[in-house]
Parts: sequence; C-alpha cells; structure tokens
Amino acid sequence: MKFIVEQLAFSPKSEAGKRFLKELFNFGAWVEDAVIAEGEVFGEKGINEANLSFGYQDTPDKLEVENLRYTKGNNWIKNKKACVSHVGMHVTAAELSKWRSFMEDRYVSIAQEVTTKSHTNEFLVNNGRTYNYTIFSTRELIGTDIKFIVRIDA
Repeated sequence: MKFIVEQLAFSPKSEAGKRFLKELFNFGAWVEDAVIAEGEVFGEKGINEANLSFGYQDTPDKLEVENLRYTKGNNWIKNKKACVSHVGMHVTAAELSKWRSFMEDRYVSIAQEVTTKSHTNEFLVNNGRTYNYTIFSTRELIGTDIKFIVRIDA
C-alpha cells in the first residue's frame, strides 16, 4: 500500500480566509457543494454540515484543493484555528479496510467517520453519489490528519 496525496484541504475560519485561498491558488472556477453528513466524531454520534469548494491543479495528477468550512454540528477540527485540515486519498471500501488495519497496527485512532446524506452539487445530486469520509487522527504525528474518501454511487 502506498498513500498518494490526491487532496489537500484547508480550513479557513472566515470568509476572508476562504477568498484568500481561492485567490492564492487561482484555479478559476471552483466546484461548490454544501454537505450534510452523519456519523461519529471522536466516538460521538452526530450530524454536521459543511460548505466545500474544490479547485483542481492543471497538472497530470489533478491535485484537488479543498476549501472546507463547517457550518453546523460537531466536527474533528471544531476547536482548531485555521489550518491544513487534512491530506486525502480516494479509495475503495476494500482499500479502506486495509488502511484501517494499517492505522490500528500503529495505534492511530479515527477522528471522524461520516457518510454524506445530501449534497447541493448538481453532478452529485444527478448521479446519486454520496461519500464515506474516514479521517484518522495523525495531526500529532505528522502535522495534519489523513482522510480516506470512498465514493458511493447509486
């Protein structure tokens, strides 16, 4: 197994921070999505809501830059200042299972695991796609957390 950074996510705490991030990366159009997700944050069940923006580098790897702002509910970065919230990789459910074992063997716990219940992004709505997000608490080890993203197609 090899972790490949496909997503670099920032969590600005203000509209000014969100604008700065978009201007800094200057991708042009960003993909917007408002998400409601349900699951667990540090072992507590709950629902959270977030506004997401995605920009894509014009390179062969198409690194995805995420602008993540939670608006309601508990989340794993609720008490953090503006930060690089995570680095992420898209995986299958089977690959996630292997990564879970990898993390458990190294005593790395899950910070947040949720399944999205609704999206506002037209592509996701029209295709019935949702996601399972599993975020491992690696911030103290490497400076940011690691997120695995499983696409769930209808």
